[in-house]
Formats: sequence, structure tokens, C-alpha cells
Amino acid sequence: MVAAFADSQAHTRPTDLIVEALKGEIAAIFRREIPALAKLDASVSVYETAMNDVEVLSSCFSLFRARPELFVTAIAGRDKQPVIEDTGLLSCGRSLGEAIALIVRAAARRHFRRKLGISKRVHESQIHKLPGWKRLLISVGLMEAPPVQVRTISGGGDALYSVIRDYLRFDWQANLIPHYTPLEPAMVVKLGPRIMDIREPAELRALASREERANMAGGGQPLLLDSAKRLIKPAGDTIDGEILWKVCTQMDLARLFPGRDSGHLRRILAQIAGTSTEAIIALMPVLGEDIRLFVTFLYVAYAELGEEEYRQSFGGGATVWMVRRYADRLAQLGALPPPAFAQMRDVFAAVIKGGAGK
Repeated sequence: MVAAFADSQAHTRPTDLIVEALKGEIAAIFRREIPALAKLDASVSVYETAMNDVEVLSSCFSLFRARPELFVTAIAGRDKQPVIEDTGLLSCGRSLGEAIALIVRAAARRHFRRKLGISKRVHESQIHKLPGWKRLLISVGLMEAPPVQVRTISGGGDALYSVIRDYLRFDWQANLIPHYTPLEPAMVVKLGPRIMDIREPAELRALASREERANMAGGGQPLLLDSAKRLIKPAGDTIDGEILWKVCTQMDLARLFPGRDSGHLRRILAQIAGTSTEAIIALMPVLGEDIRLFVTFLYVAYAELGEEEYRQSFGGGATVWMVRRYADRLAQLGALPPPAFAQMRDVFAAVIKGGAGK
């Protein structure tokens, strides 16, 4: 899809280059490799299909990331060498990252307009605002009618796009486009760049909830964008179970325990809420800047260890060294995972498995 920038400089509009590329070599790759496109009649445009279906668009990006070798001849710089890094320059002088952002924005604009409406220009006559005697003179040709005024009625889709456009920069955002749609433009403006810190559909749904809208209207910060300190009770030594439940719900961490009913999830919550002061103190310097990382680590630890071993490692009866082994391994990662469910789950599960028994 980003090969639009690789071959030709004859066009000046990046969107034209994208369309051209998707009708050529790049389209053939996607059509061959992606089942949803392979089913299409040859006359159906790959470009139109991908730009109108965010699942297909996400599949295109996933293929590009997973199998870059398929695109070595389609995505190249001026030196004819393949461009792999987002910072790499394509032959047109644009970076790969800029091309990706342009595609995501174009797809988002289409989706927002389709769901929320497009801006329209309407022509309005001013005759009805005149006194009756003037309207009479106009009707018999003795007076000129006032000029027609053109007014723009802002569509909801364009209103949302105008405030979120600059924050649509990455291929992983393609999958989030439908979940951006319920957000109010005022909330997007208030969040600013921090909206890019949200990578999960469940979290965007929580952000659009009545509770969070009221919270932000009152000057508060969204729960999921706060630090882990928000979890700690005023006494400073235990986790607030109510806030923990809100975080768990908004993040949909029940995904870690498929098939478990609400009663079982409440039991898990109670165990995690009982995490020891020593564990909180050990983990807070490593994970405390992002409440989602902190909570997800504890839930992944429970999922990996089970109730009894979790209590032994993180509960009130645990000794300091038992939790320090995990805190040390987290510190040694170099960089924590982004707040995306799958990445946090995989990284934290590896930390627990690697640290257990040491």
C-alpha cells in the first residue's frame, strides 16, 4: 500500500500515487496473500475495498509488517534499495511513516464521514427575511433580490477528522478507526497527543463512556491514562479494589481468563487487591508511570502463577526477595512494552516464567 510513493514522481498528489500503486504490483500482492481480497472479482478495486473496510486495511498492514520480503521491489528509495524502517525515505522524498499516516488518515476520513456525516454547502435565499412589501416588489420585477448566501453545515465526520487527523500516524491505528468514531471532538482536543497512548478498542469505548466524559468535563484525567498511584488508597499501602475493578473492566482484562464467570473474576480481583505493601513498593518504580502496565502485570502474574503461588509471591505472606526477582527482571528489560494488550501479556508472561523459582 505504501509503495505508492516508491516508483513515480510524475504525480504530485500522494493520494494519486497510492491509488496508482494499489492498481498495480502492490495490489496483486495483497490480492494473492489476503483471503478477503483473494475472494474478490478481478474487477473489484483493492484500493476501494481496503479503504472502505478497516479489517481488510489492518490485514494489509499486518502482511506488510510480517512479510516485508514480499514488498522489496515495490517499496524502494531513490537508490533502488528496499525501504523497511518508517524513517526511511522513499523515492519521492517522503518517508515510509508519512505514507502510512496518509493511508490511515484517508481511511479514517472515509469511515467518519460514512458514520457521522459529511459537511455540506447549502445555498440560502434571503428573500424570506425581507418585509412583505419588498418581497412584492421583487416578485413583480421592480426590485432585485438579495444575493443568495452560501453556508457550510459542518458534518460530524469532518468535525471529528479535523481534530484527530494529526494524531493518526501509525498502522496499528487502522484497527481502531471504528472505535474513534464515538469520541466527541472536544474530548479529542482535550486529550491531544495522549490519544495515541490508547491502543485497545475496549479502552476507547471506556473513554467514550458517559462516566469518563463527565470526568473530563469536570477537569479530571481519564483513569486509564493516569499513573498507578491512582490505585493506592489514601493510607498508601493497599490497592483500592473499586478502582482496580474499573481499570480491569475498562481494559477488558477478563480476556486473560476465558470462560471464567463474574464470580471467579471477583475472586481474582480480591486476590490482586490484596497484593502486599512490599510488592507495591517494589513494582511501583518500574511500572508505576502507567496504570495499565501496573495492573496488567499483576493480572498476568495471577494468570501464570495461579492463586496459591500468586499469594506466596505477591500476597501478605511473601518475603521481599520473592517479588524483587520479578521487579529486577522488569528493570532489566530496557524498555517496557507499549500499553497494547497482546504485547503486555506476552512480555509480562515471559518475565513471570523466566523469574519463577529464582
